[in-house]
Amino acid sequence: MEFGTVHKATVYLLVWLAESREKNIGAHVERTSALCELMADLLSQEGAYEDQIDKDYVDKIRLVSPLHDIGKVGIPDEILLKPAKLTEDEFDIMKTHVDIGLDALTSLQNIIPDDDILNMGIDVIKYHHEKWDGSGYPHGLKGEEIPLSGRIMAIVDVYEALRSKRVYKQPYSHDVSREIISEGSGAHFEPLLVDIFLKNHEVFDEVYLKQDFAS
Repeated sequence: MEFGTVHKATVYLLVWLAESREKNIGAHVERTSALCELMADLLSQEGAYEDQIDKDYVDKIRLVSPLHDIGKVGIPDEILLKPAKLTEDEFDIMKTHVDIGLDALTSLQNIIPDDDILNMGIDVIKYHHEKWDGSGYPHGLKGEEIPLSGRIMAIVDVYEALRSKRVYKQPYSHDVSREIISEGSGAHFEPLLVDIFLKNHEVFDEVYLKQDFAS
């Protein structure tokens, strides 16, 4: 499938609106896209999920992955930009970014039904905070109940967030981030995805840094 200018522009505009209150949007978008593409491509090379992953799938996840947090556009500044750990009540409000983002894309889906790109975009929004052991949100799904795109997005989102500076934290090194990802195997993340990440962790570091310097 060839993705046209309208598809790409729509995705970028939605992401820009959501991220406009935070700094370094270009780097975040490019890193998220490149890292999801890398994970999907490595899975394909390993022969994993052959019934799901092909070139079209890899291209789609690169395009839609930055949509995962577009619901943050509806989160108040005092929570989104708080330079400290959120309280339990504040975190409950932060969690609503999933539903806000989902509402935005399902509204588009009503206008453009049966669009594969929108369908995957909805999946990365809806499922990127689910965890392999069922302890995530919003639905507490477990294992392969979580769509593959959501599982890929989950591990990439955490790695990118660990490596990046946020208003509430300094960036972690690649080595520290790698240890945290490793510790999450079978709990937060699908073990196969962690194995792929650890086997190719230097490549993930290179891709992260390349997008960082390019932005």
